[in-house]
Amino acid sequence: MKSTCLAVALALAVLPGCASVWPTAELGAAHDLGDPPRVHAWAFDPPEQGGELALVQAEVRQRLSAAGWLEAPVEQAELVVEATVTDGPPRWVVDSDPLLTGLELVALAAALANKEEAPEPADPVYVQEVPRTLRIRILNPYSGRIAYEGHATAHGRAPSPSGPPAPLTPGLARELLASFPGRSGRAWTAPLPAHPATSPAGPAPGSAATAPALPARVACLEAVPVVALRKARFWEVPDSKRRVAFRLDAVTAGCATHATRGLVHVALSDGRSGYLSVASVRYHPGP
Repeated sequence: MKSTCLAVALALAVLPGCASVWPTAELGAAHDLGDPPRVHAWAFDPPEQGGELALVQAEVRQRLSAAGWLEAPVEQAELVVEATVTDGPPRWVVDSDPLLTGLELVALAAALANKEEAPEPADPVYVQEVPRTLRIRILNPYSGRIAYEGHATAHGRAPSPSGPPAPLTPGLARELLASFPGRSGRAWTAPLPAHPATSPAGPAPGSAATAPALPARVACLEAVPVVALRKARFWEVPDSKRRVAFRLDAVTAGCATHATRGLVHVALSDGRSGYLSVASVRYHPGP
């Protein structure tokens, strides 16, 4: 009995390393955005895409917004974001459920410990996996200069009669841009959890559906023209001990220069300046 318990314990100990629930993604990214990167006005090219690429655009919008970048009309954007997906040739692999594999290992260990005949192994089940690669490029639409380029590859299950697999591409986008822009030239691997089945994000900030009544646009030199929303709170410094410098009682135009820690530095048209949350800033598309 004691030997059986030891064998089972040993099998359970090695179980976590037997199989991985999630596919592993191979990722890499390089950029020329500076440190810290300044604020950019950006747009998707093409503006709208369907299927999994719509979910990728939702991920990109969320990550760039968190970095302090401001989405703009495509004809006024400094940089455009391109997302493409390619699939490689499928390959046949053995389909192994981590839980079943672990139970089979426990049964085999117990049988060996009790000097019993080992159970017959189950016949392998083969499934097709397809290598999928997501590439995201951010470039200047006028010069063609690439400011950021990242790629992520993982092997996903091919569609089967039981239904399509969970979307793989938006998870690649989430992992690739998790620390955007990150260290240039970095290459890494990461487990890729299943992406939640969520619908694409709603209207972009600054779009016709969400834009506030705008004051006159400020002419910004080497900066992005923005509006700071009413009731926005300005901080003097972007650290953990933020002190509110002032609040706005009206939508005010200004210029955004750089972003850090989820805050954007804005110089207002009335001469005041400070840091405020990216949620309180919109790109100013007006004349």
